[in-house]
Amino acid sequence: MQAFLEKRRGFAFLAKNGIKLVEQALETGFRSRSAKVWILAEKSDYKDFIRIYVISDFFRRKRTKDRLGEIFSMLEDNGAKDVMAKISLCVPLTKREYDKEFGLGLLRGPLTGVGRKRAGRKIATRTKTQKTAVAQARN
Repeated sequence: MQAFLEKRRGFAFLAKNGIKLVEQALETGFRSRSAKVWILAEKSDYKDFIRIYVISDFFRRKRTKDRLGEIFSMLEDNGAKDVMAKISLCVPLTKREYDKEFGLGLLRGPLTGVGRKRAGRKIATRTKTQKTAVAQARN
């Protein structure tokens, strides 16, 4: 039992150390490309895997596949190649996509805004007669 607990502590240490490596590598990579970045990294529930959310406007007008390629090339170039195998989830987002998905306002953790009502302004719906009048005006 003692060996099992020591092994679990080792996983937690490796995950925390891996999170720091990932954050430092990505900050260095984005700094070299003169882009702002917010990195939200956390230990996964399963063993020593890592989940990361990378938010930057550097990803504007890029496909998800290209975004992930940029992230993993930055990790490889900046000395976090060993930790790449421990990443179970990597979500690249722009600031606008993050605000749309997790709520408006300050950048906060990915799960704190989920399930809350959004603070954005409400849009008044048009009545049916207004909708038809707008549609007829376009024609």
